[in-house]
Amino acid sequence: MSIRTQLHRIRKDTRQADVFAANVWHAWSAVSASGSGVSWETAFKTFAEALAAASAGDTIKVRGEFNESGLEIEELHIIGQDVSNNHYRTLFYSDEATPIFIIKGNNVTIEKLGIAQQAAQLVIQIGDASGQAWYKLKLADLKIDGWGTANGGIGYGHATVDAPDIHIENCLFRSIAGTHIVSNATRGRYNDNILLISASQVGIDHQPDASSRPDTIIAHNRIIGANSGDTGIKITNTPDAGKLIAYDNHIFNCATTITQKATNVAVQMNYTNDGAGGTLIDPIA
Repeated sequence: MSIRTQLHRIRKDTRQADVFAANVWHAWSAVSASGSGVSWETAFKTFAEALAAASAGDTIKVRGEFNESGLEIEELHIIGQDVSNNHYRTLFYSDEATPIFIIKGNNVTIEKLGIAQQAAQLVIQIGDASGQAWYKLKLADLKIDGWGTANGGIGYGHATVDAPDIHIENCLFRSIAGTHIVSNATRGRYNDNILLISASQVGIDHQPDASSRPDTIIAHNRIIGANSGDTGIKITNTPDAGKLIAYDNHIFNCATTITQKATNVAVQMNYTNDGAGGTLIDPIA
């Protein structure tokens, strides 16, 4: 095959790849009117418009403040960007009676956002009543504020929803009137989060409903409580196979630090300053 023929094939293959290349969309609440969404100068004014334009595998970059909720995310990457590169200045907020984000697809990334839920709903809901499992979700660098009214931080739309290989990292939770993170996943990873939990609430609740959901790791989290009926890490259920590992978590001022089911659980090198003066691990039958 001649060099000329090889170059022709390379150009042809490149053009074909471009047809199927993922798109990058832009949503910026500060623009005066919506454009095509292909750049910041032509950004959509609402996130819903960008969501309607996007296809599986696309990226949506966002700036500004969006009073929107019930946003169903399927196979998309949502990334907050700001002129000052301060990702907490990109904010989603709502007082509508629905979660702000509802994940209903595989390969979803949501990162570098502030999210404020002002209604008695989850902030981010994974799945729905169908019980469909969704794979490879990443939620990172989020500042989640429940305004004292949100009844959960990141949770599930149904008790049987699995989220294999979910990764929640480097998020800040505050003022959640419920469980901050619910773990019901195969090979879940929950690490390097800061949870400021209120009285009678739970930081991370590991509650897999099926024995075939092993190998979750809860590590390097910082959990600060109100020392009034609160629990740092609650282990409601454990897998029959594989391990749950709770490692190097720092838990401060929680009435209960870690509740533990005895089967297939490794709780190692966690640190506590328990305001109630209790032990690190409080076994439950």
